[in-house]
Amino acid sequence: MPERSTTGSSLLLSRALKTVAKNDNWNSADAAQVDRAASSVGAFSFKRGSRDAAVVATLPPGAYTALVSGKSDTSGVALVEVYEIVD
Repeated sequence: MPERSTTGSSLLLSRALKTVAKNDNWNSADAAQVDRAASSVGAFSFKRGSRDAAVVATLPPGAYTALVSGKSDTSGVALVEVYEIVD
């Protein structure tokens, strides 16, 4: 079984080379907002205390880049999920 990193990951969302949003610990963001957004689209919930990165943002139409990187020079496999949340 592979080891899990305890350092976490960082997520950067950009458009036209400008940072739109970033996060490196979903618990440090608005955790309640992340929980509500995940629940509303049927996505899995993050475990409390995990060091996953998550962004909830209202974006105009266009092309965006999501860059995931390991913290403290770590590497691994990342999964990026994008959802449209309709109120």
